[in-house]
Amino acid sequence: LVDSLIDAGADVNHVDPRTGACALVIAALHGHEGLVAQLIEAGARIDQIGALALLMAAGKGHEDVVAQLIEAGGPVDQRGGTANRVRGLCRSSQLADWHLRFAFGGGHGV
Repeated sequence: LVDSLIDAGADVNHVDPRTGACALVIAALHGHEGLVAQLIEAGARIDQIGALALLMAAGKGHEDVVAQLIEAGGPVDQRGGTANRVRGLCRSSQLADWHLRFAFGGGHGV
């Protein structure tokens, strides 16, 4: 279904005016790795909505989705902000292995 919508020209960056959510954020929130990959490949604006998607995925403990988003260029910086929140969420979600890799330089931009 998603392939058909993308092939038909659906806007992968469309934001639902009622919820303020977009497909990438919803896919990250629910841990749909395949859908996250499809949306990124189809041009989802990781630079604009990646921070929220990262926070949603980390908050729900979706380690592989967090890794996907960071590898795709998700906005993580060393000065705090998103990076600190993602680290904290990973710790609170008991994603110890991911947290260690992220904290010691395994994440993009860290």
